[in-house]
Amino acid sequence: MPGARDQGGPFVAVPAGGEARVDWKVRAEEAGDAELVLTASAGEYSDGMSRTIPVHAHGVEKLLAASGVARTGDGAMVLDLPAERKDGSTTLNIRVSPSLAGSMLEALPYLIDYPYGCVEQTMSRFLPAVLVQRALARIGADAGEMERRLFGKDTTRKLDDVTRKGIRRLADMQHGNGAWGWWKESSDDEFMTAYVIWGLAEAKGAGIRFDQAMLKRAVGWLDRRLVENEERPDDQAWLLHALSAAGEATGEKPTDFQSTAFSNLWKRRERLNAYTRALLTLTAVRFGEEEKASVLARNLSSGVIRNDGTAHWGNDGLRYRWSNGGVEATAFVLRALLAVDQDHELVDPTVRWLANNRRGAQWSNTRDTAIVVMAFTDFLERREELSSDLEYQVVVNGRKAGTGSFEAGNILDPGLHQVDPSLLENGKNRIEIRRISGDGPVYFSAEATFFSLEEPVTPAGNEIHAKRTYYRRKPYETLLAGTRYDLVPLDDGGVVTAGELVDVVLTLESKNHYEYLVFEDLKPAGLESAGLVSGQLLTARRIRPAAAGVDPSKREDQDRLMEQILVYQELRDRKVALFIDRLPEGHWEIRYQLRAETPGRFHGMPVLGHAMYVPEIRCNGQEIRLQVEDR
Repeated sequence: MPGARDQGGPFVAVPAGGEARVDWKVRAEEAGDAELVLTASAGEYSDGMSRTIPVHAHGVEKLLAASGVARTGDGAMVLDLPAERKDGSTTLNIRVSPSLAGSMLEALPYLIDYPYGCVEQTMSRFLPAVLVQRALARIGADAGEMERRLFGKDTTRKLDDVTRKGIRRLADMQHGNGAWGWWKESSDDEFMTAYVIWGLAEAKGAGIRFDQAMLKRAVGWLDRRLVENEERPDDQAWLLHALSAAGEATGEKPTDFQSTAFSNLWKRRERLNAYTRALLTLTAVRFGEEEKASVLARNLSSGVIRNDGTAHWGNDGLRYRWSNGGVEATAFVLRALLAVDQDHELVDPTVRWLANNRRGAQWSNTRDTAIVVMAFTDFLERREELSSDLEYQVVVNGRKAGTGSFEAGNILDPGLHQVDPSLLENGKNRIEIRRISGDGPVYFSAEATFFSLEEPVTPAGNEIHAKRTYYRRKPYETLLAGTRYDLVPLDDGGVVTAGELVDVVLTLESKNHYEYLVFEDLKPAGLESAGLVSGQLLTARRIRPAAAGVDPSKREDQDRLMEQILVYQELRDRKVALFIDRLPEGHWEIRYQLRAETPGRFHGMPVLGHAMYVPEIRCNGQEIRLQVEDR
């Protein structure tokens, strides 16, 4: 048996018509395929069989990540690489960029090529096209070159074309009374009319020419409906935000209806969520209410969710039109903070969160994507981050690892540096971004991947985290309910008996709302799933953070929240694979069972998790070692 050592395979005599069981232990010495050969003989008769068993290397692929920003001077970050790594498996990639907001341009093809054309999606193409043109002009970028690189080498004036077609389509879909619905034939819709008014106001501010009567009729229709929403402050804030944008663009003062609505919302500001409080902040700025705008911005700061250098706001929205995963709410808060104080301490962490939470080149839907693009446009215009040339040097552990430069107006070329593994050391690695010339900000991030040979493997995660706990069942008798069980946690090196059921509790922590996640729970080789059929659905239940890791049977009722999601389960030879199509932010718990079967000492390798379409979002849990004893 290559790669293994015989621990004393016995010879045994089997009587005629009888049976006998033989156990022997082997230790795998290296990864690969191990061939087991068994022979039996009885005089002139003999038989035998062979079986090939895969032997997996002890370890898992891990990812470590770090990021930072240097507004002046140099920047640095540290990655702690364990000594126990497989030779040749380590890679380190460092990205350097003059602005996180550059990702906004990558989303434009998604918006502009979206195949449907209701009013909302028309707006979601039209509005970013308008604002990006304005932003590119203000930073001195070559708009024609940007368009060719985004849409193809033969493309010319694509954004202008989208703008003209959008104006014509919106004019055609406007109802006779000035309102819009979701489609031309749909009934009047306050929300959609406000969205279009807001977009036309931004277009006017950008110098786009169109029939002003279209905007005037819409403003008149919506203005009269403001007071009707007095008892729905979130909805009223959305409508007033659009009307205030139109007033700013046309130079009109607030109407009596608008002033009354603003006073009502100010008095009821505690009832607003983060999304609509941000809208009211923008309205206050437009109405010249600077002191009230500052108060609202401070209120927004008190509700922020901070994680690993990022900042965002929750899943707030407008009644049934929720902002998916907090993306819209966070984008509007970014716009509000920039309008009050462009150097607010939460601006950079918020931009980083939005940039990190793309799904490929876009966000979760057309409107999310459009509003984030608009927020990033505000960021670029106010910060003027791309207004100067910049040259830098990447240094790893005191040795040069690369150089790069950016020209003023360059927004599409983040510097990617693949670091020579010979520059890396075991333990803490210091990565420096040294400024050679230029005075603009420098954003940087590092990702190291390697095959970890640690024993036990330690946990790690980027945006998601997983913890696994094994429990054995301790029976006790009750007078009325018969035999019941306490769950006793199994520590590293814990012992179970062949035939025992082992309860597995996976605790997942998500830093954000994520979609399409896979968690692969690697089983100890001596245990098998108690389930028999793949495809069975499990349940992930939301728990309070304080309840994570506590015996599920001993929790107070208030630690078990009602929210739950379904999890698709597949049973594989080496693992139990769990598929989750939607995992909201927070702590979640999944439970299933294994059965101890084969005696021996085994490694329970960590649970591995990753986002299917965002591979840099991944995690691994803690390894645990178990012993299975014969009955």
